[in-house]
Amino acid sequence: MLKLHGELLEGLIAQPDSWRPMLASDNGALVVREDGGFAAMIGLARGDRIAQANGIALLQPDDVTGAVLRPLVANQAVRLAGSRSGQPREVYIVNAGTCP
Repeated sequence: MLKLHGELLEGLIAQPDSWRPMLASDNGALVVREDGGFAAMIGLARGDRIAQANGIALLQPDDVTGAVLRPLVANQAVRLAGSRSGQPREVYIVNAGTCP
């Protein structure tokens, strides 16, 4: 489980060009293109594939705003499903503001 702060998430929504190049569309999923930054913040590494967020297909980098960032700002948890090195992987993300 990862906890992110709402203020940071709002900044990512406002400046998608700061993180969008880190992701690339690839055969019905997103692939992380580089280590660090936004990807590392949510527990991802170069080569990781992200197929879904809460069951919603992630087909292009702009899908992250609606399926990941906006729900987190609205205090809704997000479960990313994908793979690392061919092995299934899930990451559960919550807005730190909702945690005691």
